[in-house]
Amino acid sequence: MIGFKGAGKTTLSDHLAAQDDVMVVEASSVLRSLAQDAEQSVETADDAFKFLTQHGLDCVAHTIGNFIERGTAKLYVVTGLRTVEEILL
Repeated sequence: MIGFKGAGKTTLSDHLAAQDDVMVVEASSVLRSLAQDAEQSVETADDAFKFLTQHGLDCVAHTIGNFIERGTAKLYVVTGLRTVEEILL
């Protein structure tokens, strides 16, 4: 799910998460978790870019992909993305 800040991504994902067999994955939460595991912090966009540059621009996507492969939900909704470029990295 991609959209500008305030576009309703979280609202829609909360609605979808209430459905059976739907798992919502927040990409920014995955990024913060990865950073915490690496004993780093991502409070700003610059922090996030620095972390991603150090650990691989696709580390969040790979982590989410691995989570989905191991999961059992019928539908996965990935939120927290604001641009298509975040997916294309």
